[in-house]
Amino acid sequence: MRKILSIIIVVAMILGLCGCSITYDNVTITKDTINEVFYVDIEKDYLDSLSKNPKYDTEVRASIIAMIAAMDTVEHDGVTYYRYKRTESNSFEDYMLDMNDNNTAYVSQDTYYLKTDVDAMGERILGYNGTIKKRESAQASYGGIDIDYSKVKLNESITFTNNIVKTNGTIDKNNSKKVNFSFDGSKDKSAVIFATTNKKYTLASIEKTIALSNKIGKPKIKKIKANKVKKKSKKASITVKIKKVKGAEEYCYEYSRDKKFDSSQSKYSKKSKIKINKLKKNKKYYVRVFALKTNYAGESIDSKYSKTKSIKTKK
Repeated sequence: MRKILSIIIVVAMILGLCGCSITYDNVTITKDTINEVFYVDIEKDYLDSLSKNPKYDTEVRASIIAMIAAMDTVEHDGVTYYRYKRTESNSFEDYMLDMNDNNTAYVSQDTYYLKTDVDAMGERILGYNGTIKKRESAQASYGGIDIDYSKVKLNESITFTNNIVKTNGTIDKNNSKKVNFSFDGSKDKSAVIFATTNKKYTLASIEKTIALSNKIGKPKIKKIKANKVKKKSKKASITVKIKKVKGAEEYCYEYSRDKKFDSSQSKYSKKSKIKINKLKKNKKYYVRVFALKTNYAGESIDSKYSKTKSIKTKK
């Protein structure tokens, strides 16, 4: 869904999409890969009119004409559309990383889950704030082009290798391994897509799995000690010990002479007890720690910081 929306937005910015657009994202999940075929159908009469519109300069009109030349034509309810098409094939790891901007997607060989917000998605892709329908930055860059999602219709299909047992979509009448979803930009501001071939999974259990995977408890500093300084040493050191966090793969120990940590240094370690060297002697330092782990999608998840502790190094 995120990929097809990005295509819509790119086409919209180039073409000044104000006419009707129907889009399709057909996903096929195999043992090793996720294959997708994207379609964006745009009204032929509207697109033809844009290619002659003096509002756009020669280069833009030439780009529109070149795009039209590369498109096929299809019909919906007696209306002719130009069809933009693209295909992709990704590993599960690459697909998950691409889909998981907000850690709200879960895809495996037997399950597909995606929770998406159209406005937030467009905001991430475009990099602008404000409403989807009208963005001053987009106007400045693209000659007054507005993107109106109320005239965009999205269609998503997921096909598995086995029969679907649970879904919030509509299982295809001719193929029990395929499920269909529809999304109307004029009505829907968000969508949840769920389908699985595994009887053990439900929509609630998958959402719980995602929520737990994206959370990690914060560490607690149990003890912080200023170590003795050797006579000839020009530097001091401290030892920090924390309470282990369940599921943590690593800890980040941050230290600074500034209470606000505006200027700080960090040391990463898998251990819950470390020694921080090369500190100035007889100076006050502030220390805080956060935990890290990798979620189900292979992305790094950070905990909140521990409470800050302070200590003065030895002379």
